[in-house]
Amino acid sequence: MFDYASKKPLHKYSAMFGGSRGLVTVFDEGIVIQASGRNTVVRANYVHELSKLSDEPFSKVKAELAYYDMFGNLEHSQFVLNANDFLALKQDLRK
Repeated sequence: MFDYASKKPLHKYSAMFGGSRGLVTVFDEGIVIQASGRNTVVRANYVHELSKLSDEPFSKVKAELAYYDMFGNLEHSQFVLNANDFLALKQDLRK
């Protein structure tokens, strides 16, 4: 995994993870998903897909991030974020 604590993030996106507030932080080497007091570090080349699941009220979208963990298993993370942030995150991840 990359050392994100000493790096400056490119972007931070506020998101809702099943009723709790969290962050999706984008770095040069990957992303960090911070939800419910837990940090999930994902290298950029391990990200499989960022997809829009549905539209939500107040210009929000429900999104799903699919990524591979260090053992090669495909993991999924679902969250709700602003529609403009979704487009920016998709551009940051190039997915």
